[in-house]
Amino acid sequence: MQQLKKISFLLIRVYKLALLLFRILIAIIRLRKLSYFLKLTRHISESLEMFATSMLNSLHGPAYSNDERFLERNKYWKLAHESYERGEWEYGNGWLLKADLTEDLAAKENNLDAHNIRIIGSNITESIGHTFAGLSMRASMLEFNEAPVRQYWLLSSDRKTESHLEYWKDFFTVLKVTEPQRIALEQSLWPILESISTVRCKEGPIQHRFVHNKYAKLREKMNWEPLLKVSEEHKVLGYEYLRKFGIREGDWFAVLHVREGGDLLYGRNAQIKDYAAAIQLINSLGGHVFRIGDSTMTPVEENPGFVDFAIREKPYSWFDIFLIGECRFYMGTTSGPQFVAYSFGKQMIWTNAPDVAKSLYFPNSIILPKLVLDQDNRILTLKEMLDSPAGWTDARIDWISDEWGNKKLMTWKHNDPDDIASAVKEILLMKSNHESTELQEKWDREIQRANLMPTTKISKTYVEKWKHHLFNDID
Repeated sequence: MQQLKKISFLLIRVYKLALLLFRILIAIIRLRKLSYFLKLTRHISESLEMFATSMLNSLHGPAYSNDERFLERNKYWKLAHESYERGEWEYGNGWLLKADLTEDLAAKENNLDAHNIRIIGSNITESIGHTFAGLSMRASMLEFNEAPVRQYWLLSSDRKTESHLEYWKDFFTVLKVTEPQRIALEQSLWPILESISTVRCKEGPIQHRFVHNKYAKLREKMNWEPLLKVSEEHKVLGYEYLRKFGIREGDWFAVLHVREGGDLLYGRNAQIKDYAAAIQLINSLGGHVFRIGDSTMTPVEENPGFVDFAIREKPYSWFDIFLIGECRFYMGTTSGPQFVAYSFGKQMIWTNAPDVAKSLYFPNSIILPKLVLDQDNRILTLKEMLDSPAGWTDARIDWISDEWGNKKLMTWKHNDPDDIASAVKEILLMKSNHESTELQEKWDREIQRANLMPTTKISKTYVEKWKHHLFNDID
């Protein structure tokens, strides 16, 4: 009986998949690529047998789990992740490139054009950060007419994230599918499924940080409008809900997101208590602070100027996006909501930022990097950080060893509460194209010398305070 239920379930899904193929046909006809539709249909139908076997045997994992190219690609991904964890960025990029070349070879072997149509699936849309990071880069490429991909198909199968994806419908073809349809499409068309780590550009596959920085700089130089604006519907409903807390449209507020994660030795994590002074300062200046996140975070006592929406049940799936899109500025740690702020053109205070050597560029924003302490509690200089894996990783750094294999016992130094509060004053006074101080320029030069990448401008109050530690070995 249980087996019969599974078969019935599968038949229903196959029927729904047929309806999906019809919608895909319409999209293909618009591209005048009927022959390509036939190829896609063949590959999807061939995958159904594997997909059915997987379901009936209660197996988990890709339908191409025995495909040699698939396994090879995944091996390179694993090696890339391990390299990044060790701060070996160049090695990691090399493995990612091999993974992409393996995908393209698999696409060619299956008569798929690696750049005609590419699928944006759950590996990107599963989180708000990956969604806005992955889509903002590709949307900018399309705007500058520099995308080698003819069309992107964005798979939407989760009602919780549907409203997130709707913001990108002007850039991408959004296909609303069921969850089994999504699985079948991603499994059968894995060689043309977009990655979160790299972006296919005219020059070839490029690590996503380079792509983001290139187009963030270009948009700033061209003085282009932000990629997204909060919809009128979300504005009406969002402010209607905020009125329960005494907030009206026109009142200014900041959005706060502090990644906790439980392990304070992990580079991207921080403590919400270190932001209390900044919250109080914003309140004293007439602003409100709305914290976003999830219910696992440490609760913070609310007051008339602070609402903890991380703990409260959210009224809408898009509510965090509305808050970020309407805020005066965004303040947070290294985490996904940064890219929501960027997509809506918001100023940012990027606090407790690790891996300074490869930090991203966010226009009209400031960064407060995490400093590094050695076993004697001495703060490493910027040069020492850049010469060490500590400057190239956002993970733990207590594993780092010297050339003889002896552990250095390095640890991250979290931002002081007064540094974060000072950054609030700085961002409120900062103009769009503010001039850099000599110390800010010195910081930028050292980062670009190590990595040839632009970096978010370091806070002038922060670099002034820590200059004797950061630069005492740099002329």
